[in-house]
Amino acid sequence: MKTVMVLVILLLMGLPSISLINYSLNTVLAQEIKYKREEVLIIPCRKSASPDNFNWLTTAGWRGREVRWLNEFLFYYNLLNDTIVPWLATKYEYGPKYETIKIYLRKGVTWNDGVPFTAHDIVFTVNYLKKHPECIGAGWVKRWIKDVKAVSDYEVIFWLTRPNCRIHWGFTSLVCFPQFWILPKHIFEHVKEPLKFKNYPPVVTGPYKVVRSTPEETILVRDPNYWGTKVLGVVPQPKYVIFKYVGGPEKEAMALEKNEIDVGSMSYSVFKEAQKRNPHLIFWAYPGPCVALLDINIHKYPLSLKEVRWAISYAINRTKLVYLQEGLAYPAHTWFPKYKRVQKFINPELIKKYDCTVYDPNKSIEILKSLGFKRGPDGVWVTPNGTRLEFELQTGVPAPPYWLSVAEDLNKIGIKVKVKPLEWAVRWSNHARLHYDMWASWAQFPAVATPYTWYDHFSSEYLLPIGQEAPEGFNRIRFSNATYDKILNELAGIPDEDPRAYELYNKLLEILLQELPRIPLTGRLEYVILNDYYWTNWPDSWGGENPYTQAQWWWSKFLFVFFNIRS
Repeated sequence: MKTVMVLVILLLMGLPSISLINYSLNTVLAQEIKYKREEVLIIPCRKSASPDNFNWLTTAGWRGREVRWLNEFLFYYNLLNDTIVPWLATKYEYGPKYETIKIYLRKGVTWNDGVPFTAHDIVFTVNYLKKHPECIGAGWVKRWIKDVKAVSDYEVIFWLTRPNCRIHWGFTSLVCFPQFWILPKHIFEHVKEPLKFKNYPPVVTGPYKVVRSTPEETILVRDPNYWGTKVLGVVPQPKYVIFKYVGGPEKEAMALEKNEIDVGSMSYSVFKEAQKRNPHLIFWAYPGPCVALLDINIHKYPLSLKEVRWAISYAINRTKLVYLQEGLAYPAHTWFPKYKRVQKFINPELIKKYDCTVYDPNKSIEILKSLGFKRGPDGVWVTPNGTRLEFELQTGVPAPPYWLSVAEDLNKIGIKVKVKPLEWAVRWSNHARLHYDMWASWAQFPAVATPYTWYDHFSSEYLLPIGQEAPEGFNRIRFSNATYDKILNELAGIPDEDPRAYELYNKLLEILLQELPRIPLTGRLEYVILNDYYWTNWPDSWGGENPYTQAQWWWSKFLFVFFNIRS
């Protein structure tokens, strides 16, 4: 039996909850312990620039390695079998005309410091976010929540700013997380400057506690007092969970093959060869919800011209991009995945009219000429006011061949694009602040259960000044269109089952296709590689016998993997 030695930091127990605000490494006890490899789930991760930030009101904390399932949410949506899983709540009820929603909380839930989780935490969260508009989640609350009241400790009612028959999806983790994250009142009521607070060690309701977090590694230990075990009978199987930086893609693939990590990524061709050497590797896949996008700074001339954005789209060879994904992809006509729940609201005539999958560099050149642009001596297009079509494309490190191909296509027609690989924290912050020309992107908060959650991204009510960090999924590109807003707000109170919804959805779709503020490139089969050498009973892929949850470890729904895998 293999034994590994690690240095972990065991949290001192029994401290008053208020002391957690100033909790630091000075208040924990360092101790060397032994653990058996079969007790540990090891997950690869990026290096973290803010490893001790678990405050999901901040950009750094919200995108943290494991904050999405250290936290728990009211409801979860399993898109593999189209079901809602009640968790911190048991059900919801709409009032007349969808002007209110009442949520019933599960009794017996506690924060990991033992304090009960109640409706008062939810009321506090709403009011706190209204008081602190700089926090992640505040824009959604401002747009949709007029008032909130705790009817009892376990019942809470929301009054909405306008009728919304889909507001329950905002409380539900549809993909990676919901739009409403609940704060522990007894902690945050003492926090006056939320963007400076790190919530470390984090006070959450989930089944693990953080015992150490460094730029290269985070170690979690199972909480013996986890409420879910007492109330629902669910037991997290790994005693420890370790997030570990193992290096780039090649090293991650090697670690998977050598059973050093339990989940990870590798290309399909690498997987096929690795599985011949290690049959414990499992290919888990389903149609991905996030279409790859080229985000454009629509506030920078001449990218601010929709004609230029269409010229860029025509210049990109999506067939080549599909090839670079080993054929496990397809050219994307829109921003929507191939799910019936959303595809049925797309008018095929609009797709024919605005076909952004067409590869036609000559059309690109024709558009640029029609705008009065002329090529300079080096072949780069120049606008009538002397602005060169010369841009940076921000990508991850190293720059993937996919995005190098996009840049190559644009350079061929005289739009000069320099690929700029950036470390994750810097690149993500730039995206939030709109500090880029072009950005290698994906759908972010994609539409999976209803198209509305995607269209709502572009509401001007979420607008923040350029330079201020905007949350993911809340109009980071700073799109504004009065006609679009009017249709969106009208649609909010019309259920998807109503025939009027189809017409309104397609009015929104036509506006976005005309403007093309984010350019769709390809959809793909999303997959991860699982390893059953130490852990078995992983969820089945889409269409399998037991697709009990999604297997992406960066999604909040990975929580259910902990309860189901077996050593």
